[in-house]
Amino acid sequence: MPQTPNSRQSACIAVAAGALMLVPASAVALDDAPVAEATDFVFEVVDIGFCFLPEMADEEMRDFVLESAGTVPLTGDVTAPVEAGIYGSGHFIRGSGGTEAISASMHAMMINDADEITALCLVILPTDGPEGFEGQFTLLGPEEYPGEGEAYYSVFGRILGRDATGEEHSIADLSGGEGTLHLDADEGEMLTARLEFSGVMNDGQDLQFALEAEMIEMRDMRFMDMTSP
Repeated sequence: MPQTPNSRQSACIAVAAGALMLVPASAVALDDAPVAEATDFVFEVVDIGFCFLPEMADEEMRDFVLESAGTVPLTGDVTAPVEAGIYGSGHFIRGSGGTEAISASMHAMMINDADEITALCLVILPTDGPEGFEGQFTLLGPEEYPGEGEAYYSVFGRILGRDATGEEHSIADLSGGEGTLHLDADEGEMLTARLEFSGVMNDGQDLQFALEAEMIEMRDMRFMDMTSP
């Protein structure tokens, strides 16, 4: 989905810039942070400003997205907390220095015929050393912990909506759950990702989705590695 910079995004840039001066992305300790704060930090570090709701009425957005559904690079279905199609885009950056892993962001609208349109934002990060730009990997929510030494990808997620005044607000953040990430069709600046995930948000709602994204490499993103030192 295209995005237009706004004052909120500009403010976030300043916040993240200050944070990055203090904490290297490869050594961030988020284990003790509340999930909403951890999600804020990860989003700002990896792809600041990517998570937003377009300034567009629901009916206009619904018509626009559904008319162009065949050309949208990210598509799929969510079955909880609502049943809806998801339409959006995904971007990634590779690790440096021989690190064969990616960080990625995904931004999609959850759209059906009846409910208010909401945004689903995801960031996936390598954790404990997954290797390879193609293959299948375990995907775990921020508060899940695998067996010792098990490599996987962490997924941070947020659902955005609008309040009674029409202002954008965070509905909930992903806290737990598990699924799979499949990467293939590595073509340099393009990489296909398929995600299947079943989890829970920090307000108790379930989150279940399956999606496929033709991701584009974005060199102005920041690679973040959750691997313990």
